[in-house]
Amino acid sequence: MPKFPPLIPTFNAVAVPQDPASRKEIVYGEGFQFDFTIGEFVLTPTGQVARTQGVNTLIQWIRKTLNTKRYTYPVYPAWYGSDLEAMIGSTVPVQALAAEVLHMIRDSLMVDNRIKDISNMNAQIVGDQLYATFTVVSFNSDMFTLEQAVDI
Repeated sequence: MPKFPPLIPTFNAVAVPQDPASRKEIVYGEGFQFDFTIGEFVLTPTGQVARTQGVNTLIQWIRKTLNTKRYTYPVYPAWYGSDLEAMIGSTVPVQALAAEVLHMIRDSLMVDNRIKDISNMNAQIVGDQLYATFTVVSFNSDMFTLEQAVDI
């Protein structure tokens, strides 16, 4: 009897190398140090703009994101920035206002893959300002607590 090939052919699987761009390692990166109190970049003794490294780069990004009005500057993508400025003069009840601000903070920050979670979110209103505190958990489990003041 003659030997016929199988009706369903078999193949040996060959591992396909993964595109290096798809295996990007998450890192904090570097940035420029900015003093949000005076609204200027921090300079080194030689007059150069000071740089941030490690977790401080992420903290700078968070501060910059929360202080940048979303959809205002064409240089930034639509997902960058926050809508916190929309709360100025709001007539929303205090409890709802606090909840909305905390939601806006989470929404603004969770777009960054360096941030794994935001927890311990609290808001307190003092006069015409809302102070939001929150803990950020980074991709490598660094944790730090920040405060953001919002004019209301």
